Amino acid sequence: MLYTNTDLDHTAEDLAQKDTELTAGLGVAIGLMAIELIGFLSGLSMFSPSQALLSICCHATATVGLSYMMLDLWDCSFYWWIFSLCSCLPAVLELTIMVGYIALKKPL
Repeated sequence: MLYTNTDLDHTAEDLAQKDTELTAGLGVAIGLMAIELIGFLSGLSMFSPSQALLSICCHATATVGLSYMMLDLWDCSFYWWIFSLCSCLPAVLELTIMVGYIALKKPL
């Protein structure tokens, strides 16, 4: 799909708003990945095959989705769909495993 000049007319304010939005989203995504890394390296979810499979599949899907978003000039609002499905889901499961093991004393 070819874009004309009328398709890409945006103000500097629009650009600054999207830049701030994506910077905040990427910061939160890095924080969620840090939670996953802490859970994995502490050994709490290292031997949980369902968590490992979900995390690998979600992060691979996010990589492909974000690549298409950048290369095909998708709207920036698609980032939040990719973020919620591919970063939040594994982090929530990781936190569930950590709480289950630490607070509820469930075996791994």
